[in-house]
Amino acid sequence: MRLLAERTGLRAGLSAAMTRRGFDPVYDRGQVLIDMAVTQVLGGEAISDSGLAAPGAGDRAGGIDSDGVAGAVRGR
Repeated sequence: MRLLAERTGLRAGLSAAMTRRGFDPVYDRGQVLIDMAVTQVLGGEAISDSGLAAPGAGDRAGGIDSDGVAGAVRGR
């Protein structure tokens, strides 16, 4: 499903649609949405089910910091 989203331009389209002038996000927002959608399709119930939240998360080389993502969603 991720490959299909990439080949059809869905990821790039989502990323472009969520671009905010003057802000450079650490993670590609379109890719995060695709990954979360795939996680839900596969029966995931939490961000940790996606494999995005990994040890060493929060740096550009690691996974997504699930606390940081949750805080962003809550508006912190």
